[in-house]
Amino acid sequence: MASTQRISRRDLFRVAAASSIVTACGIVGPRRPRVAAAATPSTPQEALQALRDGNNRYASTIGSANNMTSLDEDLAEIRAHTEGSQQPYAALLSCADSRVPPEIIFDETLNRLFVCRVAGNIATPEIVASLEYAVVALGTVKAIIVLGHGNCGAVSAANSLTRVANTQISALYTALRTGVTLGGNSVDNQIRANARVQAGLLATSSPAISDAIKIGQVAVVPAYYDVASGRVTELPPLP
Repeated sequence: MASTQRISRRDLFRVAAASSIVTACGIVGPRRPRVAAAATPSTPQEALQALRDGNNRYASTIGSANNMTSLDEDLAEIRAHTEGSQQPYAALLSCADSRVPPEIIFDETLNRLFVCRVAGNIATPEIVASLEYAVVALGTVKAIIVLGHGNCGAVSAANSLTRVANTQISALYTALRTGVTLGGNSVDNQIRANARVQAGLLATSSPAISDAIKIGQVAVVPAYYDVASGRVTELPPLP
């Protein structure tokens, strides 16, 4: 009996010690409380404000406490309620760059953003068709952000027009040249100009999106993402 008690005490101490180590290492900790599902924006202005608020939460996590809310939402519950349909309130045309994940940048979870990504965030026919689907077929998208970003390799490469052997990278150059020309000698200005050019193409080359803009159903806004600060800045449209 005495031996059994000693073993039991040892086991208890081992469990307690292991629990302390796990907690100290951050492997297991108190679960953050779930947040209520955000309301779905019903106008372009509300959609843009929701994106601004989300980016503010994301950018404020850099070097400070974590204020992001999308991480606390119940993904299993979201999947259960969205299996048969999707209801994104905003769409993104962003670069394929691995540093630019829109859902994280705007602190959004499943079923909130309709995202199209391609190097240089260019409005190709396939991209335009996809965004038309978001606006017309889904009918829930109220804002489209065309998002350029700092240190964009596609825009930088379009300055030299150098062909890379055995690749189709040069296929991007034609679509990017207008922004490169408008931006002058600064690659950063070229990136911003390209976002404005692609937003203008999207808004004018698609009659469906153009009509939706005219009746106030959707807004198309160019923007720039600073990869260092995490901040997204909206840009003025081309005149």
